[in-house]
Amino acid sequence: MGKTQVAHEKSKIYKISEADHDLFLDKCLKKCPQIFPTFQLLTPSHQEQLKRTKGLVHLGHVTHVEGGPEILEKLKNSTILRNNPRGFDFEILTHICDVSAARGHENNAGSKVMTENTFKTIEVIKEALHYLSNHSEQEALKHYLSQRASWLGINLSFDEEYTVARIGAMMRLYTKEDGKILQEAFSQIKPKMKSTLLAELNPLIIRQERTPTYIPAVLVNLMSAYTKQELSREDSIHQCVTKGVPLIAEILHAYRHNKANIPYNINLTLNFNKIAGQLRDNVELAENNNFTIDPQGNVELVQS
Repeated sequence: MGKTQVAHEKSKIYKISEADHDLFLDKCLKKCPQIFPTFQLLTPSHQEQLKRTKGLVHLGHVTHVEGGPEILEKLKNSTILRNNPRGFDFEILTHICDVSAARGHENNAGSKVMTENTFKTIEVIKEALHYLSNHSEQEALKHYLSQRASWLGINLSFDEEYTVARIGAMMRLYTKEDGKILQEAFSQIKPKMKSTLLAELNPLIIRQERTPTYIPAVLVNLMSAYTKQELSREDSIHQCVTKGVPLIAEILHAYRHNKANIPYNINLTLNFNKIAGQLRDNVELAENNNFTIDPQGNVELVQS
């Protein structure tokens, strides 16, 4: 629903402008649910149930750890996990349906996205979010990352290990074999760059800013592009970690320290979707840290 162009056109009169389709849907259900004919077919009680849970947490951001503990703050403050945990489980169910239907236009005979790894990740997210009911946002995020780290064979002790586990989640890695490659690649990053990485990508830091979007897409597209160049999986992961991750960290560092072309603004969502497309088509750009940010927050690499 959040991706339909018709809905985006109809929402303009309500002054809704949001690139992230999940956030777009959340805003529309609050301001103008009547623009969705299928939503109107639901019973009033089901409509209210959807409205109560929508917008409390961005499950995509949690899945790929796109932000820090602050991405759980709204859900924590809502008290729904304590007062109506089964009601929140309905949000998990709708998320499963949403993910399962992705790319349905390519093949409607079954889901192309709901793999075993995807489903077990959703189960772990559900567990971690219910854990949030009696724990802090940071503790709940640690709980989730501990499971992601265990799949990759990462022992969590310090911020560096949590950062590596976060990178693994953003790259959608699931095996101990991939985890070993990931850790070896990270260890080869130079100390100065590693310091920047930990400052900008440490998932345990609480940031008072809107969560940057499409960073995982940058890494996934870059790794896919390396694979298409007939690099081995090991080399593709290595290149992605040693080139793609530092590029992202440098952009975030420059922006957060007012060294970008526009000033830092906690209310602006940085959108890395254009860079994801650029690196999909040209991996050489990963070695270019020249970038620009437009007034809407879209980040784009500039060829020197």
